[in-house]
Amino acid sequence: MCLAAGAAAQCCDFGTLRQGPLTSLVQSPRIVNWGCNAGIHSVHLAHLLAQARHNGTRILSIHPGDNGYAPLSDDVLVVRPGSDRFLAAAVLQRLRQRGALDATALARCHDPQAFLAVLAGLDTAALREACGIPSEAVGLVADWYGGEAATATLIGRGLQRYAYGGETVRFVDALAMLSGQVGRAGGGVYYRQGDPDAAVWDWTRTTPGFSRRLRIADLAREIERADPPVEMVWIEGLNPVTQCPDSRALERALRARFTVAVEAFMTDTARCATVILPPALMLECEDIVKSDCHPWVHYAAQVLKPRGLARSNFAIAAAVGARLQPPIVYPDPREVMDTALRTGCLRASLAELREKGWLGTPVPEVPWAHGVFDHPDGLYRLPPELHAETPAPAAFPLRLLTLARKDALHSQIPQGTQTLPPVAWVSPDSPALAGLDRRRPIRLVTPLGAMPVRLALLAGLHPEAVCVARGGWLRTGGCCNSLIEAREADMGGQIAYYAQRARLENGERPSRAAP
Repeated sequence: MCLAAGAAAQCCDFGTLRQGPLTSLVQSPRIVNWGCNAGIHSVHLAHLLAQARHNGTRILSIHPGDNGYAPLSDDVLVVRPGSDRFLAAAVLQRLRQRGALDATALARCHDPQAFLAVLAGLDTAALREACGIPSEAVGLVADWYGGEAATATLIGRGLQRYAYGGETVRFVDALAMLSGQVGRAGGGVYYRQGDPDAAVWDWTRTTPGFSRRLRIADLAREIERADPPVEMVWIEGLNPVTQCPDSRALERALRARFTVAVEAFMTDTARCATVILPPALMLECEDIVKSDCHPWVHYAAQVLKPRGLARSNFAIAAAVGARLQPPIVYPDPREVMDTALRTGCLRASLAELREKGWLGTPVPEVPWAHGVFDHPDGLYRLPPELHAETPAPAAFPLRLLTLARKDALHSQIPQGTQTLPPVAWVSPDSPALAGLDRRRPIRLVTPLGAMPVRLALLAGLHPEAVCVARGGWLRTGGCCNSLIEAREADMGGQIAYYAQRARLENGERPSRAAP
């Protein structure tokens, strides 16, 4: 839903997802952090960055001004939301002017002259204007990448949430590549580890007799216009009504069909369901935990018996399969886990994982050190063009950023702890304040509608941004995704959450907004 554009971008560039272990960041002399608010997103990464700074690592953070970067930064650069690709292009231009592009890195790229021609055709002043930064800020970033010290690039999980999120990641990758930081100890690009194939997760290895894919970015309309029609919807491991854009439309689409929710809590999605099947929770069933930003596979032991009629997701699917005609017979789950482990790179058994608790697949400390990438010709791929940003409509001048919460994962928020109306943060310099009476009720408005908010000022936030924490529930009036239009990012089929434009206005209650 929100990572695919960045992953697809890195696969385009490098040929596959591959990064060094995050622990190697501690040894980097310099880190450029492009929008990773580690203090909010990951306590583990925040600890590593704090440890790196204690060891003498210097960190430059580039972000739109949301709170939390200062404790983990030596330098901070606030840019216009969604403009990071223009900054990366401007820095590449500056490095080329200095003669600081790495000749060896250029030789390891497919058709580097075409990319250099793209750079030459870009207007430097226009790039800076797109970012909202002065010339010396471009020089600052060029100094970080073009110096003698190795520089690691940490890409946060926000850059890819824009309409051109994939292109943004590709230009940041290109900056790391052409400055000679890829394949260098202490350098590299960190975004997502990718699956090291420790186990064979697609254990069935079967091809369905009939299948189709619906775009998650516009799921409500995809369901409505599907041919043949969608008559039944099965949902597990996701709360799409809250997490997908245009929440109201998806709510209507689910209520109009036979919807099954495998869900332990009464989420906004579960409230739309015809049938709710209660799954056992993580400590109530045995399972294997897949790795993400590390190379370890973890064992999840069953500690408690499932409550009531709850059973594991696997057992629920097996029970449904057994009732079909003809029946679909599932193997024993222990057999599945053992086969997955034995046929993957680990070549381990379930018994061994149970005994040790976790098993790891070695990953290179310095990926791409030999300069050969995972494309058929072994060459790195540079982005072919740089798209201009679509100007903000006059009626909706602000960029809506739905940021992660520190104390909750997405919509997993106890109802009693939700602050309503939700808080909307803007800069003290935001032009949106000029027409507002802050003594009266305020609402956040997009072309999809409006939502009451409580205004708060955040010094340092970019003036064109309005920030709301994601995950608020639709039924309590705090779901910001109900205001986000269905748009797909440029790569990976991902949702372009941060493409949404908005405004703030005085108003007593929500109403449909005029375009």
